[in-house]
Amino acid sequence: MAAKKNGNGNGGKEVVETGGGEEFSALSQLDTFQDLVAQNIGAGGISAFELDRIQVPAGGSTMWTINTLEGEEAVKEIEGIIVHMTEPRSYWATSFEDGGGSAPDCSSNDGIMGVGKRFEDDQDEPHVCSSCQFAQFGSDDKGRGQACKATKSIFMLMKDTLLPVVLTLPPGSLMNAKKYFLRLLSHGRSVDSVVTSWKLDPEKNPDGIKYSKALPSSVKTLEPEEHVKVKQYAETIRPYLGGSSSD
Repeated sequence: MAAKKNGNGNGGKEVVETGGGEEFSALSQLDTFQDLVAQNIGAGGISAFELDRIQVPAGGSTMWTINTLEGEEAVKEIEGIIVHMTEPRSYWATSFEDGGGSAPDCSSNDGIMGVGKRFEDDQDEPHVCSSCQFAQFGSDDKGRGQACKATKSIFMLMKDTLLPVVLTLPPGSLMNAKKYFLRLLSHGRSVDSVVTSWKLDPEKNPDGIKYSKALPSSVKTLEPEEHVKVKQYAETIRPYLGGSSSD
């Protein structure tokens, strides 16, 4: 397989141009996937909230923590095929430090319409997120970010699993992700046509607190027949996941 400079988030690093889908076990078991779900889960099906999750670590760490059959494992890089994405939002009227609860006062599954009571006398009815005062930059307690936190949930198929994992990107990682997706678009590629690698880049905020940013890049472009299988897999799993499509 030939190598060439690909459109990615790492400034055009050399990557393998094509192939890689055959390494993903789920793509070779499409015919039996629904039967396996029925045998292992039953009539209740799968909820997106029950899938394994990967979080961007705190404190500027450059190691991911992933779940395996043997337990948790620390790795410097994760790879997978993006099969679905959602853009949740969450708002807490009272911070955790001041006694706020674990459940947000207002939330949105798609980043478009929110539901909840944001302030006293607020109506617990759907409202448009983009026009909400708490979705504006400068509305948080530091006067910089958004009081209603925007995140991105990336459902990613990994090589040795039949179900996707959910990679949750916090506000500080959203720009890196958007730039990466735009580079893929500029090179005529969809997010589900490549194998994406995610690394961690340590940073400091204006208050001197260390944190980590997720840094994506494309490492392989799937063959056309592999991409077709990914589309078939996504159509099968997406009804369980909820929210908006990544297409």
